[in-house]
Amino acid sequence: MKIILDKEEEKLLESFENDDWKSVPDLKKRKNQLREIAKETLKKNRRLNIRISEIDLRHLQRKDHWPRV
Repeated sequence: MKIILDKEEEKLLESFENDDWKSVPDLKKRKNQLREIAKETLKKNRRLNIRISEIDLRHLQRKDHWPRV
């Protein structure tokens, strides 16, 4: 059975097969650093209260957000 790859997956596979990938010297330490960065990035530590019109609120709640003009 042949696996079909998209263009991005093909590039990744090719780079792996060409030994373009390098090991991270201290993987556990790097994982912890990235975990902390992600935690700080996603932290919701600020509050914002605003008053907007009902129609603007509906547009914000829609998936595509604002109408195209």
